[in-house]
Amino acid sequence: TPISEAILPAASYSGVLSVSKRDLLSRLEISEHLANRTAPSLPFAYEKYLAHLNAAKKLEASISAGTWVGKKPTGTDMIELFTSRSMWFDSYRPNFSKVHEYPSMVTWLEDGASAPKNIDAWGVEKTKYTFKDLVEFLANSGHLSDDDTKGRSKELKDKKGKGKARKVSAESEETQGKVVEKKSKKKVRKT
Repeated sequence: TPISEAILPAASYSGVLSVSKRDLLSRLEISEHLANRTAPSLPFAYEKYLAHLNAAKKLEASISAGTWVGKKPTGTDMIELFTSRSMWFDSYRPNFSKVHEYPSMVTWLEDGASAPKNIDAWGVEKTKYTFKDLVEFLANSGHLSDDDTKGRSKELKDKKGKGKARKVSAESEETQGKVVEKKSKKKVRKT
């Protein structure tokens, strides 16, 4: 079953859709399953991105034709039908707007019957692909490096802590190194 035809239970939505969001989805002819805010696969995230672009065009056409009734939704209102603002600006827009340069990746993201195999689209076989992989794919002109993927996994395992704590720990190590360097430079200057 294609993603767009999937029926998701109400429990899979993060929070209850407000009446205004439900109304906006209906007026712009957006399938409610696209309002699912759980962590999506890349193909589902891409479907949401395309639905947003299509909805924005419908909204502008309706406003131009004078058929839109009521207050015009803001850009944030439109984004938050599909994902959070930060996810949109950090991941969706900067990456999906560039993916059109790689037709096999577009086909893979559209997840249709003619989609290429993972190895053909990405250049590396993995069980799951994330936005981090897509960023690397775009930075490497359309391929993932098998060595980089293994090295990155090992590097993350070697560091202690999770997420922000690991980042703060790494930053404090760098800062301590800089302080030591500065102190040693001062001592050299005094001598």
